[in-house]
Amino acid sequence: MRFIPVLLTGSLVAFISSNAYSKQSDFKEPISVNSDRQIAELAENRVTFMDNVVITQGTIKIKADKVVVTRLPAGDVDKVTAYGNLASFDQIMDNGKPIHAEAKTISYTIKTQDITLSSHAFIQQENSKLSSDIISYNVKKEVMEAKSNESTGGRVTTVFIPDQLKKQIEATKKNK
Repeated sequence: MRFIPVLLTGSLVAFISSNAYSKQSDFKEPISVNSDRQIAELAENRVTFMDNVVITQGTIKIKADKVVVTRLPAGDVDKVTAYGNLASFDQIMDNGKPIHAEAKTISYTIKTQDITLSSHAFIQQENSKLSSDIISYNVKKEVMEAKSNESTGGRVTTVFIPDQLKKQIEATKKNK
């Protein structure tokens, strides 16, 4: 299954800075899914991993209470959704910097290339942080939106360190 690198790799990093790049060698590594239970609903084209789910691929590590993978009738992965008290995503980027993201729900729709972190969404790279009720990112369009849930009165909060941002911009220019 190639759903793990597609799920979040490279995309979450764009929430913090478009100048960081996911570790490309992770895409070549085997994907390992460990859980206490797995249910394959063949008629529904759905596989559910439950209880202490840990997915690894290279430096990528996803932890969740439950991960649901839905396939199209042709067999291609349609959508991947991780659920948890807080589902988390961690990866070491090509620049050597770690990125961490978490939310109660992390979902990725393959066809539209939309990633959504919802309910207590949070992303951190070094000292830069973004938190909101909902963080959405379209991989293809490279468009990110963070918004609060109007009913909770929450706010979007971004914290970034100017010196670190400057270093990332300079490193990106060197890599081009």
